[in-house]
Amino acid sequence: SNLVWAAATLGCHTNPGSSVDVTPLIRAASAAVHGGSFDRAKPQEWSNLVWAAATLGCNTTPGSSVDVTPLISAASAAVQGGSFDRATPQNWSNLVWAAATLGCETTPGSSVDMTPLISAASAAVQGGSF
Repeated sequence: SNLVWAAATLGCHTNPGSSVDVTPLIRAASAAVHGGSFDRAKPQEWSNLVWAAATLGCNTTPGSSVDVTPLISAASAAVQGGSFDRATPQNWSNLVWAAATLGCETTPGSSVDMTPLISAASAAVQGGSF
């Protein structure tokens, strides 16, 4: 997650015409998430990765070269699985901002339904975690 975050911070893009196309980096990060490398990831690692994907210009458009729907779904599953129990307000803010920027919705049945993520963030606020 730190490498993808650094690329976003440096102003890289997922545009094949740009001088530094980091699309392969995003694909590798997504593959690592699905390969189990993020099974024990901390909230900051998740929020940094998703924030970086949004900042780099990724999207949730099926078939797009930078479709990060599986990555967002994995982050949402991590939240539901308790990985964000010790998340800071900054972790939550980055994750929710990134989900919104990536075009996620709170419509049940949509391709990227963030209702569980928003519900968990709301519960964290109400529970005094903020």
